[in-house]
Amino acid sequence: MSNSDQLVEDPNSVALTIALAAIGRRSLSKKQLRDHLTKRGTPAEVIEATLLRLEEMGYLNDMDFARDFADRSRRKSSRRAIIQGLKERAIDQNIIDWVIEDLSDDDEYQLALKYAEKKWRPGSSDDEGMRRRLHASLMRRGFSSTTISSVMRELSGRTEVKAHL
Repeated sequence: MSNSDQLVEDPNSVALTIALAAIGRRSLSKKQLRDHLTKRGTPAEVIEATLLRLEEMGYLNDMDFARDFADRSRRKSSRRAIIQGLKERAIDQNIIDWVIEDLSDDDEYQLALKYAEKKWRPGSSDDEGMRRRLHASLMRRGFSSTTISSVMRELSGRTEVKAHL
């Protein structure tokens, strides 16, 4: 019997190989990796053993995943969107709370303002329509209505000052 035949017969080795290839491409949460192995037809008991082995080896850690996810998302998404993304990946609520605790309201406001400034086109023929589209876009990104209102007031105030000059 060759080594390749032994590998095929050992579902634990096959599952570990599949899992390592998946997390080698990009960071995955425990749930995402479990779903990936399930789609590949791996038996449940082999999946759990593989996930445990990867955790022991330090390759699978939901805390590290959540921190990396939040850091990548922080540049373009609201706190609410980050929380939703982590929940979709079945990250524990305690981990989510820890990861987002350093996201301040001011950071959120600055992110929304920066995004809105890129989209803001004052003086267009359809100024009200542009405001509605911008408001809706900020809502889709998960910003709170309070933050959106503040951003819209800030941008409107800038427009009024320029109009008087």
